[in-house]
Order: sequence, then structure tokens, then C-alpha cells
Amino acid sequence: MTKHRSHSAAFKRQVAEEFIAGETLHALSQRHDISRQLIRIWVGKFEAGALDDDVQAAEFHRLAEVPPEVEWFANLSNPSTRRAYENAVKDFVSFTGIGRPEEFRVVTRAHIIRWR
Repeated sequence: MTKHRSHSAAFKRQVAEEFIAGETLHALSQRHDISRQLIRIWVGKFEAGALDDDVQAAEFHRLAEVPPEVEWFANLSNPSTRRAYENAVKDFVSFTGIGRPEEFRVVTRAHIIRWR
């Protein structure tokens, strides 16, 4: 199994700059042992200014402001799947007595097991 690695913003900037300077995806991928797709992502973020340290820190702190309901449904593009999840959440809310979306942040695996 491949081990998940975390790379610093400085490393991502370096790889993006090397690509923009003319290095090929294949050569960068081989030298740094990372996928070409990951390099493409980093280059896109670099060009958008999203690899700046101050931007990353600000984005990190803004994550706490994201409403929980947005977190839960952000990647559900299929209307049927979204509806099924919404119904399950309504049932869970009724079961637990949760009154506000923010209260979902304290839900643990034990709560889910007990509900099901």
C-alpha cells in the first residue's frame, strides 16, 4: 500500500516553478516520486496564488467558518444521493435531538452506531 505523504507549500512551489521553467511532467514525476496529476494540481494552485504561505494560513483559519451542512453535502452532485443523505440526516437529527447544524461537529462514531 502506498503511504500518504504530505508536502510543504515551499516544495509544491518549487515543483510548480520547475515545471513552468520548462521541466517536463515526466522528469519531475520521476525525480520527486510524485504523480504527474499531482504536479498539474500544484501548478494550477501556484498560478492561482494558492500556494502562498499567507493565503494557506488564512484559508486554514476560514475552514472553521464553513457551515457543517456545507461540509456534509459539498461533494454530492447526484440529486438522488443528496436527497437520500438529507433524509438520513433528518432522521438522525430527530433521533439525537440535534437542534443546530453546528452540533453535528460533536457527533462521534458511537452516535452513528447507536442510531443504526
